[in-house]
This record gives sequence, C-alpha cells and structure tokens, in this order.
Amino acid sequence: MPEHADKTAFNRRRTAATQNWIAALTGELTASSLQVWVRTLLVMMVFLLFWRALYRFVYPSYFAAVPGKDLWMVYLVGLRFDLATALGTIAAPMLLLWLPWPRVWRRWVNRVSLWLTCAFVIVSVGFMWGDLLFFEENGHHLTSEPADTTHAVWPMVNTAFTEYPLQLIGLCLLCWGFVWAIRKQFRHASDAPTRWWGYPLRLVLVAAVTLIGVRGGLQKEPLKVTDAIISQYYTAANLALNGWYSFTATMIADHRDRPLAVPDDKAVALTQKIIAGPRDHFESPRYPLLRRTYPTASIAGKDAQLNVVLIIVESLNATYLPSFGGPLPVMPFLDSLAHQSLIFTNCNSVATRSFRGVCACLTSVPDLGDDALGITFALPKLRGLGEILHDQNYHVSFLHGASPGSMGIEAIAHMAGYEHFESSADFPSSAQNGSWGVWDHLALERISEELDTTPEPYHYGMFTLCTHAPWKLPDGFKPSFAPTVPNAEILNSFAYLDASFRDFFARESQKDRFKRTLYVIIGDHTSHALSEQELYRIANIYYAPGRIAPAVDTRLTSQLDVLPTILDLAGVDAPHAAFGRSAVDADTASRYNVSVQGSLLHWRRPDRTLVNDLRKDITLYDPQDPRDGEANLLQTEPLMADSLRRELHAFYQTANSLIHSNRISPPK
Repeated sequence: MPEHADKTAFNRRRTAATQNWIAALTGELTASSLQVWVRTLLVMMVFLLFWRALYRFVYPSYFAAVPGKDLWMVYLVGLRFDLATALGTIAAPMLLLWLPWPRVWRRWVNRVSLWLTCAFVIVSVGFMWGDLLFFEENGHHLTSEPADTTHAVWPMVNTAFTEYPLQLIGLCLLCWGFVWAIRKQFRHASDAPTRWWGYPLRLVLVAAVTLIGVRGGLQKEPLKVTDAIISQYYTAANLALNGWYSFTATMIADHRDRPLAVPDDKAVALTQKIIAGPRDHFESPRYPLLRRTYPTASIAGKDAQLNVVLIIVESLNATYLPSFGGPLPVMPFLDSLAHQSLIFTNCNSVATRSFRGVCACLTSVPDLGDDALGITFALPKLRGLGEILHDQNYHVSFLHGASPGSMGIEAIAHMAGYEHFESSADFPSSAQNGSWGVWDHLALERISEELDTTPEPYHYGMFTLCTHAPWKLPDGFKPSFAPTVPNAEILNSFAYLDASFRDFFARESQKDRFKRTLYVIIGDHTSHALSEQELYRIANIYYAPGRIAPAVDTRLTSQLDVLPTILDLAGVDAPHAAFGRSAVDADTASRYNVSVQGSLLHWRRPDRTLVNDLRKDITLYDPQDPRDGEANLLQTEPLMADSLRRELHAFYQTANSLIHSNRISPPK
C-alpha cells in the first residue's frame, strides 16, 4: 500500500476519533439544552432591544434633547444591561436543563423548565409593561415602588382593567407571543443526550457566561445603575436601563439599606417634625417632604436676582483656617475671605466620602446606605439646587475637572438638575495634572471666563479635585510648607488651591457682576482629621461683598443646610424637598446633623451626639466635652439616648424609603 494512502487512512481515523471524542464530551451540544438556552437568551435580547426602541416612540419629547451620537452610545451601553437582565431572568428556571437526569425523566424535566422559564419571563414582561405605562408620571424607570404597594394589589388590578384595557390586551398578546417563541426553542431539547461527562462542561460554560454577563463583564466592580449615566443628558440613562433591571437592583439595595422596622408613616411624621421650620408648609402627601419655605434673610434686594457660585472643596478641614479655630494658616487668602464673610464654624459633613458630601450639598438629600453610590441604584427624582434655580430662570452649570463619570459626581449633578456638566474632556490635554484631571486653577479660570459671557442671573457649581491624593502641584508653584512639616504634601496642595482662589477672586472683583453674586465655599468632607470632634467638621463660607455682614455663627449646621440656606439668602421662594433647613434661621434649638462612617451613624443635636449602628447604641456624649466622646452618657441619660435613637431611625428610614420609592420630588 502506498505511503500516502497509509497517511490518509491515519488522518481519517484521527479525525473520526477527534469528532467522536468532542461529541461525547459535549453531549452533542448543538442539539441539546445549550442550544435551547442560547436561543431563549436571544429571544429575551430581541425583546429588550425592541422595548428600548418603544420608549423613543412612546415618549419622543422626553428624549428629544439627547443628541444622536449620545443615543448610539446609550444603545451600546444598554446592551450590557439587557444581557445582564436576560441572563438573570432565565438562569434559575433553566438550571434544571444542566443537571444529569436519567433519560426517562428528561421529557418531564424539560416541561417543568419550560413553564418555569415562561413564568419568569411573563413576570418580567408584565413589570416592564407597567414601567412603560407609568414612565411619564415617574420620569424614570420604576424601582422598588411596587414593593411598597403590595397592600393595594386589588385596587391596582382594578385600575389596570378599567383604565388600560387596550394596553392590557397588548400585554396578553405579548406574553402569548413570548410563550410561543420559548416553547419553540424548547423542542430542541426533547431528545437531549445523557452522556454524563457532557453535563459538567455545559454547566460550567453556562455558569461562567451567566456570572460574567450579570455582573456586566470582568471589571473589578459589578455593573451598577450609575453605569447607565454616560453623558450630560441624564434622561438618556433611562434608555440604557430597562425597568426590570432597575427594579431588581433596587430591591437588592432595599434589603441592604433598610434594616429598620419603623413604619413609614411614623418615620415620616417624626422626620417632618425634625426638619420643619416655623414657616414651612408641606404640600403633598405623595411627596411628604416637599414644602415651601418663605425666605426671611434675603440679601438679593428688589432690583435683581442674586447670582450664585457654589464651590465644593475636596477635603476642606475647618482646621486649615484660623478663622475656624485652626492652629495653622494653611490657606491665608481663604482665611482673609472668611473674615469678610458669614461663616459657620460648627458645620459638619454627612460622611467621609465625596459622593455623599456633594449629594448633600446639591440636593439636601442624605445618602446614608452601605454603598456610597447607593442613591443611584434607585435613580430617584431629586429636586436639587440646579433644577430649582433653573426654574427661577437662572443659567445653570456644573464643573468637575476629573474624567467623565469619575467618583459619581456627574451622576449626582445630573440628578440635581445640572444639565450642562463640564469635565476634563472639555479641557485641552495641557490642562491635565497627570492624576485626577484638570488643575484647579485652570478650572476656576474657566468658570470666571464663562461667567463673562453668561447672562445673569446665573448659578455655577464646582467641585475641586487637586487637594486629593496624590496632591500634585503644578510646575512653578513654590511649596509653602517644608517636607519636614507633618502632612506637608497635603498642606501644600491646599496652599496651591488657596493661591488659585486668590487669583479667581482677583479676577472676579474686577467684574461688574461681583457685587451681585453670592459665593459659597464648603468642604465635601475632611481629610486626616486628628480627633473625633474634627472628623466631620468642614469649613463653610458665605461671601457676598457689600451684602453679607461678616459674622461667626457657632450653631450646629451641615451640608444638608446648604440648599435651603442659598434659597433663603437669594430670596428664592420655591418648593423644595430638603432634609436640611436654612442655617440663617433664628431657631437654634432645632438644629440637627447626621453623619455616616462605615456602619456607624452619628446623630447630633446642639448638646448631645448619639453614635448608633442601627442595631444598638454605641455611645452618647456631649460634643462640647473636651474628652472628645470618651465620656459615655448612655447609662446616665437613657431617656436622652432613647429620644435621639428614635429621631435617627426615623430620619434614616425616611431617607431610604423616599429614595427607593421615588417620593422625594415629583417628575417635571
């Protein structure tokens, strides 16, 4: 026999053996449950893509402002959410297909899996139908609201039948079509083989794809709702998301963030009592904190509205300024500005994370959950400073010189109503500092330049970044502190920011608008605080040349009070849903503040502070006591501890409940 014939026969035998081995190992996957799983997944993906397009068709005006290029990016980002949704929906009911059942059981197992899959899909379709129906009212996808209305199931069913009969018929037809399509895919599994070694391979393969898909990829952090916010157009995030994903994500967040068993009505009533000023009028049972506070401390005058510039400073400890009791003049210019301003020397941040602090300043809503970005799991409708002033005909913008999406600041700015958002992407490469983004002095310079051409009244918000690690300094800047000084790197970064403020206000003071502008400077949180008393104490300055008399206010206040204080000083009479109150209000006894650090919450009143982890009291102390919280008064003042605990739990419960049920503020 010729040599080439032997080689040909050998190759044929090797090819046949390889094919037999692959078929045995995989269990002929192309004709088995793997194909059913893939096809069912594709059916779900097609439906979700169609559903996203339906939002554009049903609510064209809602997304009209979003540019075409942003919409294409939104659709691409939406594929991640769709894949996570589809994989998560079919994972549990189709798990039966991957187990090594005896052949005689296979048909029954397939039927059970089929109808369980249909049930899961119908539930998700039904929810998204309701999501589409009520999208106009909510202004975004439903979150955990259905969980809060389970006590009224029959009225909801009755409403669906009486008010939406045509839509209900459409839902039934859609569900029927889904069942038909899924049954068609399951026919391929009726004769699935039972080779035992094929099942582990399929199970591992499907489990890996499901895990990676549900978490949105192999990145460090799993897919989050905040990943849907990719542009300055906040409304576009609703096209990237889908209602079923939003609902399941917030339900998980609810279990994590709401450990208390405080009835919502009692928690809301006590919270209203805590935050209400003498002139407050609550306007809506549906949105229980929405109220109107008539300004009594306006410095705007009768001639024109007051411009507002709000600068939130990264890690601005009160101790960096001698005017706030600091031992070292770290920021001499800002300290000189403080001497010409109304300052609050007992102002506290709500947390030690930037996102929480910025959220509190811009919206007066406390984000107290375990996750610093927890508020964006629910994507609630917030009535922030940007939206309120925009409604008063202000020109509104926000600038954060980091990369787009960094630290979640862009997300909260959009939720606060700042439709125009600038980031490092809006600056040339020469402006970048090589770490976080743009140099602060260039960002402040950009604000001053843009205000030259912005019609009045205007409101500009900014969050600085260069006083964050690694505390870089621009070339040519001479450090103020020698390397031998403790924390010299940090202090020199604040000295650099101080020089940037000096140049900014030097430019501003030359402008005609200068004396028609309120400048507010506040820290997002502290950095390297040396004591418990200083852990949350931040600088808070209100500067309006010729309008605010210099004064030092030692009363308790917080970031939650920034929004209502600005409205009061600017003479803005508009509804808001703040958890804080005006810091210039004369009522001293009602002051309060909440801060979160890990699992601990600090609830402050002017004369006592309670530390609690939502399960037990940790300590009760006098904030004026020089022993810095070491003198625990829990045993000697049990009634005070009980009173503060009830206030804290009600406040915490109300914040989380209203955020997750989207009842902070009505949609526009």
